Amino acid sequence: MFVSTGIFYKVTLLEAGLGLFALGIGLAVGHNPLADIWLGGAEVAFGVVAAGPPLLALLYMRRSRLPAIRRLTEAARSMVREFLSPLTWPRVILIAAAAGFGEELLFRGLLQNLATLQFGAVPALVATSVVFAFLHFMSKAYVVFAFVFSLYLGVVYFVSGNILVPMLAHGIYDAVALWASAVKGPLAPRFPTE
Repeated sequence: MFVSTGIFYKVTLLEAGLGLFALGIGLAVGHNPLADIWLGGAEVAFGVVAAGPPLLALLYMRRSRLPAIRRLTEAARSMVREFLSPLTWPRVILIAAAAGFGEELLFRGLLQNLATLQFGAVPALVATSVVFAFLHFMSKAYVVFAFVFSLYLGVVYFVSGNILVPMLAHGIYDAVALWASAVKGPLAPRFPTE
């Protein structure tokens, strides 16, 4: 338990540290990654709703019979259980919030914005998603999932114009994915058919 608690804190600090790294680099190059953030009811609602499609993909993956997807979900479950147990709701929320903040500030707030200025929106979106995917390497299937997830979050950011929206969507997705990996059985409860 002590080892997993240490890893839990390291993961949380690493995720939050990505945001601080993005702020430092951004300020050094004259771009504030937090320039496009504001809090409003519509933005929060958009972030919550934007978590829906990736969560539906997670539900599909949890119930899929395709071998590559089954291996991916089992590998994710094993990793979460091995390194982050015991996984309580406060831990899930802390990790997910740190990941939503840190990764989105780095990938969307800094990299995607700077690449857009240099190369345009579509090349920036693709390049940022490639980097995001390979930094999330767990398997070939997960690289593909991470690439599509990053494309989706990048589009959400472009559409909303507010970094808070993909931060919320990412954080909510991560919270549900972590919890789903920590518990046995399907993501959605199955009810008796009798």
